[in-house]
Amino acid sequence: METLRVPILAERILSHLSTQDMQSVCLVSKAWNSKFREALSLYYSLMNKRIQALEKEQLKRKEFFAKHQKESESDRMQLKFIEKLSLTELRAFSKPPQAVKLIIELVTVLVTGKKCTEWSKTLLRTEHRLLDKLSNFDITQANPKAVREVRKVLKQSDLTEQTVRRFSLACSQIFAWLDSTSYLCEIFHYANQFNQKIEDLRAKKSEIGRLLKLSNP
Repeated sequence: METLRVPILAERILSHLSTQDMQSVCLVSKAWNSKFREALSLYYSLMNKRIQALEKEQLKRKEFFAKHQKESESDRMQLKFIEKLSLTELRAFSKPPQAVKLIIELVTVLVTGKKCTEWSKTLLRTEHRLLDKLSNFDITQANPKAVREVRKVLKQSDLTEQTVRRFSLACSQIFAWLDSTSYLCEIFHYANQFNQKIEDLRAKKSEIGRLLKLSNP
């Protein structure tokens, strides 16, 4: 139990000290320097273990992303098979079924990053090259807030490709794209935050390593 408490205590103490504070402690006295160096060593070891664990998790996430990227690519390719007539009929709705309206609104949110509740202002009605826009959508440019909003609504709804097909075949294919692409965006943004966490820990570890050298008698 003691071996676990010491590095955790060291981390709590060091996390409240600035780099300048640490340097001051290193230079204050030999007695303080010895104790502080011990705490730094324990903290450095703890950082190493955390980074190694996160790197293993990072590898799993990359594999998970690659798997869903292939599935999303399949749904993107299906957009090419939407007939122009089906899309024209979809655009012709003056009062579309609620499911159709919701899907097109969510597509607009994901692609533009802006909330849209008016059918006449959705991408379906304003973008004549809609399928090209969806096919060429760059997930790295998606607005994280928009992605969260789309995923939240989709998770709360009972929409499926099959249920949407009852209203419109074209819309069911667009729904498949929306579902897989928004999920891929979600994975991508989460992975980015995860990568940033690892980079922050590496920077912290590097700084602790520098301080260890500074405190070396």
